[in-house]
This record gives sequence, structure tokens and C-alpha cells, in this order.
Amino acid sequence: MTVLNIIQDLLDADKVIEMNKADVSNKMDKLLEAMQSDPNAEYTFSTIHEFWNMVYEGKQWAYMVYDADLNKMIKVEGDKAPAKIQTYKSQSVKAYKELGRQAFDELASWSDLKDAIKAVPTEQQERINAVVKALTEQSKSGNIELLEYMAKTLKV
Repeated sequence: MTVLNIIQDLLDADKVIEMNKADVSNKMDKLLEAMQSDPNAEYTFSTIHEFWNMVYEGKQWAYMVYDADLNKMIKVEGDKAPAKIQTYKSQSVKAYKELGRQAFDELASWSDLKDAIKAVPTEQQERINAVVKALTEQSKSGNIELLEYMAKTLKV
């Protein structure tokens, strides 16, 4: 089954209604499998973006591609991709970036992919969590000066 057939099955509302949860899960696992490197495959995508560009091109959806001559991203014209597919793309790209190629290729299922991206807080989330924790500790200790400063800064 080709990647474009898997995508079409996931988009076909009638088929999705007929498929039970296990069938949809199986399709998602097949999609993940198509993204992953296979040393025995005839062709392996060098990046996750190359994979999605191929899908978007095959479905005639608009996407961005890097133009080395212009040194910038350029838009390839086409229809807008369905929101469901955009979600799958963003989940897989996030997992690919956060886990790295090797760990991404070792994912066994789409559920594992979703668990992996939930479990990895971004650097910004970690910094925000540290600030919230520090402010909570300061408020418990009664540091009035800091609390007044924060209230003034936040215009509370």
C-alpha cells in the first residue's frame, strides 16, 4: 500500500467510519513505517520534510520548500491540505526534531510517537515551569518585595 493510498484512506470519511479504532491505528502505524528509514528499502527519505513534501506534491497540496539559490523558503502552489493531515505532519515533524532520526526510526507505533512528544517538554516549557516553581516558593515564604514587583510588572 502506497503512502498516498494510506493518506487517502485516512481522509475518506466513509472508510474511517467503517474502520474500527484498530484499523485506523493500523493505518497510522503504516504511515509511520513509511516515514522511517529502512536500510533495505529501494529509497529512504533523507528528512521528514522530504517525506511530507512528497506526500503534499502527490496530493497537489501547497507546501514550502527551501530554494538554495534564493536562500529562502518558497511556496509550492496547490490546495490547502486537510487539517487532519496537517496535524499528522506536525506531530511527526515534532517527534523527528525532538527525538532525532535514530530514535524516530525506532518508534514502534503512532501511539508511541504521540507519547514521545507529550513526554518531552520544550526548553521554553522547562524555563516557564522553573519560574512558576520559584514564584510559588517565594509566595509561600512571604517575600513581599518580590510579590509587589511581580504585581506591578504584570499590572495586577
